[in-house]
Amino acid sequence: MGEPAASAQPLYDRLGGEAAIHAAVERFYERLLDDDATASFFEGVNMRAQKGLMKAFLAQATGGPARYRGRDMASAHAHLAITEADFAAVAAHLVGTLQELGVDASLVDEVVGAIAPLAADIVHPVPLAIEEPPMSQPASVLQDTTT
Repeated sequence: MGEPAASAQPLYDRLGGEAAIHAAVERFYERLLDDDATASFFEGVNMRAQKGLMKAFLAQATGGPARYRGRDMASAHAHLAITEADFAAVAAHLVGTLQELGVDASLVDEVVGAIAPLAADIVHPVPLAIEEPPMSQPASVLQDTTT
C-alpha cells in the first residue's frame, strides 16, 4: 500500500505539523506587533500565553492533535473594538506569514477557509460587556490528546 492521498491527511500534517504551526505563530505575531494598525490590540497582553493559545487554536482548527482550551472567540475578543478592516488586516498578516514561510497557495486557502468564518464572532466595532478581563496570565494550552 502506498502513501495516503494528500487530501486524506489533515491540513495540520500537510502544513508541516507542530514545528510549522510554531514557526507560523511566532512570525505571525512579529508581523502583528510591528504593524501600527494591529499592535494596539496586544497592549498589556501576555504574549507568551497568547502565542500558546494561538498555536493550540491553529493546531485544532487544522486537524492536529492539540486542543484549544481558551475562551470561545466571541468572549475572547469582546473587550476589543474590532472592525471588519481590523479582521482583514490580521487575516492579511496570517496569509502573508504563510506565504513568507513557503506554504503552498492551496494550503493557505484552506487555512483561510477555516479561519474566515470566525469573523462573525470576532468583529464587534463596539466592545461588548464581558465578565472576564483580557488574558494576562500564562497558560498551558497545548494539550496532545493522542496519549
